[in-house]
Amino acid sequence: MSEAAEPVVIDRANLDDLDGIVALLTLLTERHLSFHEAFVPIGDWRGGLRRHLAERIGSSEHLIMVARAARRPVGLITATIRLSVVFGASTRGLLENLVVLEGWRRRGIGRRLVSAAAMWCETHGAEALEMAVAVRNEEALAFWRAVGFEPVLTWLYGPVREGNNRE
Repeated sequence: MSEAAEPVVIDRANLDDLDGIVALLTLLTERHLSFHEAFVPIGDWRGGLRRHLAERIGSSEHLIMVARAARRPVGLITATIRLSVVFGASTRGLLENLVVLEGWRRRGIGRRLVSAAAMWCETHGAEALEMAVAVRNEEALAFWRAVGFEPVLTWLYGPVREGNNRE
């Protein structure tokens, strides 16, 4: 069966997906390197990522959703629930790590992953969804706008330096 005709199944990740998930997140990490120095990984980041993911696969408090074709992950999204004690929607679904392999893009897989993650968040009490995008990631910004998100916050990054305390 050709890649174009291969059916894509959206489902919760399992431990058999771990290698594919790490590969997808490695691609995402490499892509982010071009956006800003804040995205440079440190130390044994793949080992740490693998342990982190293994703890969360199957967790009721975290979602790792994959898009599979021929039983291998070709897309991914993660989600968790956050509480805000100050602003509007107090229970929010935090979406992260949306990635779809290059050859599988423009087929609705990203939208299907977002929809599945949104449904999970809603069943876990979320009243709204939020996520962060690198400001230089124009492709991702366009995608998120197309699925109904809008920018409401700018997250700033800066180094810690001696002498920042001013009297």
